[in-house]
Amino acid sequence: MAPNNQPVDIVVAAVLASASYSTVCPETVRAVATAELRASASTKQAVKRVKRKLHQIGGAYQSERMPYGAWLAELRAAPHHDALLATCRRIMQAHTSSRERLAYLETFYARTLAPLGPIRHVLDVACGLNPLALPWMGLSPEACYDCVDIYADQMAFLQTWLGLIGQPGTATCSDVLLSPPHGSYDVALLLKTVPCLQQLDSSATERLIAQLDTRYLIVSFPAKSLGGRNIGMIANYQRSFERLLCQVHLTGDRQIIGDELVYTIVTGRM
Repeated sequence: MAPNNQPVDIVVAAVLASASYSTVCPETVRAVATAELRASASTKQAVKRVKRKLHQIGGAYQSERMPYGAWLAELRAAPHHDALLATCRRIMQAHTSSRERLAYLETFYARTLAPLGPIRHVLDVACGLNPLALPWMGLSPEACYDCVDIYADQMAFLQTWLGLIGQPGTATCSDVLLSPPHGSYDVALLLKTVPCLQQLDSSATERLIAQLDTRYLIVSFPAKSLGGRNIGMIANYQRSFERLLCQVHLTGDRQIIGDELVYTIVTGRM
């Protein structure tokens, strides 16, 4: 059988050919396809399972097809700083994670990044549209802001956004579980990221924390489900994450900010 007719290649090609998943990092699609084929009776069933998994880890947070070109035009056309901020807020409404944080955006970064002192290099893991919150982060104009996610079109949009506001940094389409970032950072943000990582691999969070070369980790968890229900998620996340921190010999300061359980962890690295 020719390599491009292997079951995993057939599944990957089918998933990437669909409009909803055409810009997902091929590495991610291949890794998910490899895992889902083991539990599937056919390639057709595997395609459905891969799409369902990709929806769980990313698609469920996007309410619609993202009009990145139109958004860039609006950001470029903003006549003044306040108009730019208003446009950023409106765009962040399109992603569930950033939309939920809008009500307490200023408070969130005042209580997480501000106490850490001068920050030269930030990594935003599975960033979604969070880089649009840069005007609220209080970083210096010289600080380098790197962000990574699995959607190629999203990262192209965010790379242009960084250039538009003159913030040094890179927006990279990559799967951090398969290709961990190799830079050294002052702060790594994992905002509502851990639940998505755990959907892919139960050991993913532990591995990623061990691989990131950063002085501080800021890790947050949602207080409510995607449907807005309060179903005891904070207690569950607190119990499981603090058990993991104990296993990797780290401790973190815990606080509730808005609708998020937030940990600031000093790693002792760098």
